[in-house]
Amino acid sequence: MSINTVLYLHGFNSSPDSFKAQATRHAIEALSTPVNFIAPQLDAEPATAMAQIDAIIDGLSEEEARGLGLIGSSMGGFYATCAAEQRGIKSVALINPAVHPAVFAREWVDQTHVNETNGSQVVVEAHFVDQLREMEPAQTTAPERYLVMLGAVDEVLDYRQALAYYQGATFKVDPEGDHALESYVGELPNVLAHFHLS
Repeated sequence: MSINTVLYLHGFNSSPDSFKAQATRHAIEALSTPVNFIAPQLDAEPATAMAQIDAIIDGLSEEEARGLGLIGSSMGGFYATCAAEQRGIKSVALINPAVHPAVFAREWVDQTHVNETNGSQVVVEAHFVDQLREMEPAQTTAPERYLVMLGAVDEVLDYRQALAYYQGATFKVDPEGDHALESYVGELPNVLAHFHLS
C-alpha cells in the first residue's frame, strides 16, 4: 500500500520551518496524487513530544493510519523510530537519526539552547535524560521499513552508531555530509520511492 499521509518530525531545537521540512513539504505538494503532509512543532521535553506524536497518529482515520509514512530528522528520527517500533509503521525515512540520545543529552543538562528558526529558548532538564532512556527501543525490528540517510562528517552524532543500530536497513551515506545534511534535498526522490510515491 502506498503512503497517503506523511508525518515529518523535526530535530531537537528545530521546527517545521527548517529547510529539510520545507523541502519535504514542497516535494509532497508536487506529487500528482494528493498526500497529506503533517509537520508539528514538537515540544523540547521528550515525553511531551512523544505524546504529541501519539495524539496525531491516534487522530488519523483508519485509512490514513494504514498509509502513514514517517520522516524524522536527528531527535525526530529517534521519535520516528519509537513510533514505528511501537505501532508497526511500515515506511520510515530517517535523516541523521539520534541513536542512544540519553547518552549525549546528559551533557546538555542545564544548558540553554536557542532555536535559530524561531528564536525560542529551552533549558535541557535532567528528567529529559531519564525519559529518553525509558523511551529507547532495545533494538530495531523489520529493518526493511527504514531508509536511513547519514552524513559521514556529522559534527553532532557519530553516523557509525546508526549503521549498527539500524543494521539491515537501506542506507544512503553522504561522505561529505554534516549534521544538517544539505544533500537531503537530492535524496527526496529516494524518500518518495521508499514510500511508493511518484
